[in-house]
Amino acid sequence: IDVKGQDQPFSLKINSITLNFYESGVGVLAFHLENHETPDFNKILKINDYGRRIYPQYLGGFSDEQSTDAEGKPAPNLLNSPQYSFLPLSIQLDDVAPKTDRTQPETQAITENFSHYATRAGIAEAPFVLPAHISRLLGDGFKTRFQQKNNGDIVVSPVLDDRMFLLCFVFNDQLAAAFKQYDEPTDAYAWENHDDWYRFIFVDGDVKPTIDSRSMKRALIRQSSYDRWVESHLFGVTRYSFVVLTTDTWFTRNIVFRHFSNQYFQMALLTLIQRASILSFSAEAAWISDHLPRATGLRARTINNIADLYLSYTKFIQKIYFREVTPQEQGIELYDLLQDRLTIKNNVEDLGREMGELNQFVEAQQQRSISWITYVLLPISLILSFFGLNYFGGENPMYVQPGRTNAWGSPELWSVCLIAFFCFAAVFILSRPRWLKRS
Repeated sequence: IDVKGQDQPFSLKINSITLNFYESGVGVLAFHLENHETPDFNKILKINDYGRRIYPQYLGGFSDEQSTDAEGKPAPNLLNSPQYSFLPLSIQLDDVAPKTDRTQPETQAITENFSHYATRAGIAEAPFVLPAHISRLLGDGFKTRFQQKNNGDIVVSPVLDDRMFLLCFVFNDQLAAAFKQYDEPTDAYAWENHDDWYRFIFVDGDVKPTIDSRSMKRALIRQSSYDRWVESHLFGVTRYSFVVLTTDTWFTRNIVFRHFSNQYFQMALLTLIQRASILSFSAEAAWISDHLPRATGLRARTINNIADLYLSYTKFIQKIYFREVTPQEQGIELYDLLQDRLTIKNNVEDLGREMGELNQFVEAQQQRSISWITYVLLPISLILSFFGLNYFGGENPMYVQPGRTNAWGSPELWSVCLIAFFCFAAVFILSRPRWLKRS
């Protein structure tokens, strides 16, 4: 991870790269990394802040010698400003890409320098593209909605924003000792108002926390911290991070770290899937609702879309939205904290109301269609009943009463049909369906 102002790029070992797909249309790509070269806490914060970026949070810059337009004149490099703040100069993966040419080494490096966003022309062509260290791993079959797609391609959209969700486990005896200091008169631990703990939880790479209000900082830290085992390790959870700072002991290395990298990683993964699925369902419901007023009626395709969405939502509630995932007390509390910080429960309740309202609308429209049929057939049935006509009274469908000619040719029948036609026309005009009103 090459950062402006650093003499050497930050280097981390790739332990594994995992990719999971789910029936709700959500996929999660995870980089499992180990840092053995940078023990400095401030540099670890920079690694966390810069390494999780997938595109610039904002754009802005100034002209320099490296930035020129089509005519060779100095042009502003739109990456200058964000790269001074939190966007890395480049992110490179070594020894992960298979060779494409036999003359090249067995593996090649994948490098993303975000140059696509350096000029207005690149942004106008595609406001968002997947970074190389993600797109090259996924393959050519994955595209964003701004790219030209072929039949069978999968369209990818980031659920969060310009940052990946971060999980970070740090051994630091000095900070762990500072955080657990307890003040009897104020009944408070040092971590409750410690700048370094705030910066770690909220992935703040600046030397000074980007917050001025002391009371707000204290409230945010308390809401996002889990200190059951404060004497040895401390957990922090926000909507885009799950971090642990701990002492370096046999227990924390062999027990706590293993739990964090396995069970707690799966809990964070599950929570992210829930959040992504909720956002996906909500966007789909909004799209369907937006297109309903334009339809002349509930067509079969629209009803099928709503039915498929409701079926996917039901499967999500039954198979993904778990209220409890472990009998372990600490696991229950951390899972509740994850769901609270990512506002999962509130969002599920809102989504349930959205789905219920959409379902009620469909039922109302179907009931309206049934009522329309009733309006048309009721006058006809009343008239036929009034005249006592029954063409299926005998064994022969063309039954004719004795002494009368065939009913199909009788003047009474034609009179009844004429009356029924006028009744049908009257009801039709008075009802005035939508397409007639538009015309």
